[in-house]
Amino acid sequence: MSIAHETLPLLYAYVRDFKLSPALGQIIGIPSDDPADLQKVHAAKLREALTRLGPAFVKVGQQLSIRPDLMPPLVLTELQKLCDNVQPVPEDIAMEVLKEDLGFETDAEVKVAFDDMKLVASASLVRKKLILTTACCNDMRDEYIDS
Repeated sequence: MSIAHETLPLLYAYVRDFKLSPALGQIIGIPSDDPADLQKVHAAKLREALTRLGPAFVKVGQQLSIRPDLMPPLVLTELQKLCDNVQPVPEDIAMEVLKEDLGFETDAEVKVAFDDMKLVASASLVRKKLILTTACCNDMRDEYIDS
């Protein structure tokens, strides 16, 4: 799934609903939809697109959710859902990433190495992976120093 595939329809809908429709409505005399309702719909679609694009984009959405100088209040409210209401990455995908990145051969080796691991949300996979990778590197460093 490409970034353009997700974002271009959002951009087009924004221009259509907030720029073209009001201008055409004034020319033709047709009342436009309530901007607040449109903003809620667009904010929800933005949140969904960021979620589909993956953990890095979820983090971008989380950062934007605390910036009232950049986002309108209705959009902030919707993006704040990315902070505490994101579905976790499926465990099989997370295990595969950990197995590949850390050089384990089987899922059992990953589970033995990280027996208390529990994924909380999709964006936390990156943080959890960093913590686990750091722990592995520290263990390997300690073994190297001891030998």
